[in-house]
Amino acid sequence: MESAGKGFGMLYRDMTAPPASYQWECIEDLSSHYSVAYASLTEPYTLSVLASMITVTRTAFTPGVSYSLIGIACTYDGNCGDLKRGSLLTFSLREDLIIIVAGSVSSNGITNFLPVSYYVVQLASSCSSANIANVTRPFSVGASSVWMQLWQ
Repeated sequence: MESAGKGFGMLYRDMTAPPASYQWECIEDLSSHYSVAYASLTEPYTLSVLASMITVTRTAFTPGVSYSLIGIACTYDGNCGDLKRGSLLTFSLREDLIIIVAGSVSSNGITNFLPVSYYVVQLASSCSSANIANVTRPFSVGASSVWMQLWQ
């Protein structure tokens, strides 16, 4: 992928390696049954957590620029759902999910990648009163299965 350009190499690197930090911010769903953990920097995406679903969309829209998101939700053992595409992605809240979102931005005939973001759905008890979650377990136990499944 490196030979296809710097952007492809960076996308491949981001998609094949787990995040470097495992202390993430988190938010509980409206039912207080699940929590969704995410890296502190959620740009360029907006995250909404409702009672039964999580939605991810682009933070801002610019006239003349088109955005397309792509995402997938996988269990820790590598069972992945269907690949989703669109300007707004919706995933069901279920315990032990890793959600991966990336995207593209196109303007004047040029397309670039948006960064990869990861979201981890856990039980609400995994989110501390300070809204911090430790996601070491998902990325040490489950992530390798997810990465293998995605690249098959």
